[in-house]
Amino acid sequence: MGCETPTKHELLTFFFDGVDKPIPQVPTPTPDEIRRPASQPSTDALAAELALKEPAAIIHAPYEVRQCDACHESKFSQKLRADLRDVCLTCHQNVLEKAKFKHAPAESGDCLICHHPHQSKEKSLLTRAGQSVCLECHEKGELIKAPGHKTMGESACQQCHDPHKGDDKYFLKKQLPGKAAPSSAAAR
Repeated sequence: MGCETPTKHELLTFFFDGVDKPIPQVPTPTPDEIRRPASQPSTDALAAELALKEPAAIIHAPYEVRQCDACHESKFSQKLRADLRDVCLTCHQNVLEKAKFKHAPAESGDCLICHHPHQSKEKSLLTRAGQSVCLECHEKGELIKAPGHKTMGESACQQCHDPHKGDDKYFLKKQLPGKAAPSSAAAR
């Protein structure tokens, strides 16, 4: 028996029902796969093989170096050292400390609603790409009723909104892409 993810998952599912499936490990490309020396001519077969490889995952630093006890009670424990929010704030800056408005999941420490704790294919260890992470909780039909959302298309919500906090209740960023800084009154 070992502490690798498949073994842990097999052991946990033997004893407990409802254990989530582990996030598949995405192999990190070797330096040779990323950049080959110019002295080696490229071949169509090699180019096709590299094009099929999945992108490298974003890996949470403590997980990548197997420093499990940075978050867990020990390297062999699934139990966290403290409440999830406190564990995250051990390393991550508390951006909510002086925030006027706080996004409910961030404020309550429900980081795992939006973020994977170990690795993800998405930037910031998000559970989904683009709008889909926000649309897990927010109804797109309701969102497009807001004046600023009429032309949002498939843009990621994070382009205009801070997902954790804001100076107005809509968490608008001070400088929107391609526009002057919004005022709270204009955002309504």
